[in-house]
Amino acid sequence: MAKSAETTKTELTIAQAIRQDHERSEVVISLVLIVFVALFTAFYFLVPNSTTEQAFEAFPYIMALYSPYLIVRLVLAVKRMLWRPFLILSCLLDVGMLTVLIWSFHLQYLEPAPFYLKAPTFTAYYLLIALRALASRTRYVIATGVLSICGWTALVVYAKLAAPDMVTHEVVEYMHSAKLMMSAEVERLLSLATVTTILAFAVYRTKKLLERATTEAQNNKNMSRFFSPEIASQIRATGAGIEPGKGEHRTAAILMMDLRGFTKMSTELPANSVMRLLAEYQSRMVAPIFRNGGTIDKFMGDGIMAHFGAASPSTTYAADCMRAVLELERACDLWNKERRDAGQVELRFGIACAVGDVIFGAVGDKDRLELTTIGDAVNLAAKLEKHTKEAKVIALSTETMWYRSLDQGYRPVKEFRRLPQSPVAGVPHMLNLVVLIEKREAEAAAA
Repeated sequence: MAKSAETTKTELTIAQAIRQDHERSEVVISLVLIVFVALFTAFYFLVPNSTTEQAFEAFPYIMALYSPYLIVRLVLAVKRMLWRPFLILSCLLDVGMLTVLIWSFHLQYLEPAPFYLKAPTFTAYYLLIALRALASRTRYVIATGVLSICGWTALVVYAKLAAPDMVTHEVVEYMHSAKLMMSAEVERLLSLATVTTILAFAVYRTKKLLERATTEAQNNKNMSRFFSPEIASQIRATGAGIEPGKGEHRTAAILMMDLRGFTKMSTELPANSVMRLLAEYQSRMVAPIFRNGGTIDKFMGDGIMAHFGAASPSTTYAADCMRAVLELERACDLWNKERRDAGQVELRFGIACAVGDVIFGAVGDKDRLELTTIGDAVNLAAKLEKHTKEAKVIALSTETMWYRSLDQGYRPVKEFRRLPQSPVAGVPHMLNLVVLIEKREAEAAAA
């Protein structure tokens, strides 16, 4: 089944967030490697050693080759240009440099080959493996661990072949000499494998947690686009799962809003102008709805459907809806004033609201989920919104809604006109209506 555009967009956002985290981590890894090499170099030159004049010191040559590579790595990491082939090569170069450095110790100190197996520098393998864990990339942790095991195995094999007479099975002799004990080296290899496995598993779990956290953050962001912040927080706090086919009965207020004449404008204006107008209209109208605890059910072209008390039970749903209507009126008036000042045509609106029992739930499937509200109140609000044209008003509500809002604490700031026993298309009986917003004189003249 094809993925929805919203699902694909969310997945891309998650992938982008994880990739950015990886890129930042590579900068940290480069800096740590540079600091480590700088400290190791300072230690080498500042601490006296017992090297004779005939000995070969590989350290300066290795650092002369390795240091420029680290600078290049840091620059590429800062510029976000560390591509996969370079990262794989980086694992190989880091482990290879360390392995060659350890191998050179027996030449530097003029000792048999098994001597270098006692070097404390062995622990640097753990550092290289742990550094790869910072980037939360399992493949590079495993790659570095496998390369470290291969490097140390090569050192052990070389030591045994170069000095077969220096192999011992006695622990005391091994501890007090430069001799080689295979069981001790096997333990080191097992420790490298164990650390690699644990870190790889930890990185894998961390990555999954990061994906889950990013997904939840994106879902919370998407939720906030439709629910008021208070309701969104309440839904997240309860931890209620949203699954298709499940719903809840609620008593709620439904608000319908429509931008008049939009169909005609969409045929007369350029496409981009139409979409900008629609986006501005929706953004301006959503805020008053959210401020009063409402939830956007859906955008229907130039129409907006919102509900109060459906997504989350409320004892003031009707009063909240009534306050939202008056805020929408002020938002429309402000927008029209701005359009007049800019020499643009004023816009006209239609708003209606009703109360009643509804069902709030999710429809769709796992790839395309939509929260919606259904019920007689929804249908009635839609019919009333259309009836505002017949009644030549901007906003209407049922008388039932009006009185319920008063019972819930709403206090009107102006007189409202009643329309008793009004016929409404699609409704089989007469309705008692209340005019919430009268048509302006300019609108009446234009009509």
